[in-house]
Amino acid sequence: MIKRVLVSCAVLLAAAFIACSGDSGTADLPQKPQIQTDRDSIVDRLFVGQGRDQTLGVTNGGKDDLVVSTLTLTATDPGLLNPLTLSDGGVITPFALKYNQLIDSSSNPDSGVVLSNTVKSNRTSFVALSFARPPPGMFQAADGGIYKATLTISSNAENSPTKVIALESWPNALPDGGHGP
Repeated sequence: MIKRVLVSCAVLLAAAFIACSGDSGTADLPQKPQIQTDRDSIVDRLFVGQGRDQTLGVTNGGKDDLVVSTLTLTATDPGLLNPLTLSDGGVITPFALKYNQLIDSSSNPDSGVVLSNTVKSNRTSFVALSFARPPPGMFQAADGGIYKATLTISSNAENSPTKVIALESWPNALPDGGHGP
């Protein structure tokens, strides 16, 4: 079920990107691959034990193929990248890659997920992540319980061979009564 929802979201986002992209031609694109992401950070607010999937769009703004060599997660506390067993027996991973490759926009819920690390010219693929909120005090948290990690996308992109995306997990209510992002 989760895979079906994830693939459906990826296909929906791909359709939106294509519909909003205007001229789908490649005449004005630079020759070398150019990496573009739909955002430079992903911030989510979660209750303890709650988890949610996130999807990052990766577009190739060049004529040549964009080839992603690695997707790497790092965190302020490395434990945030490992599975954690909760007191109720459930297992969560505060920050996780769903796949070690990109989800191709040709994926559909009926035929399954198509994984590839190549993004064709003027096309968008997706990085699938999941966020989950661990109990307080288990890991180092910054600024009132905010857990931080980064996703590093290494590729052959001319404009940014190493693209870093900030990831943050905020508590649903901050200790000072604020609401965060």
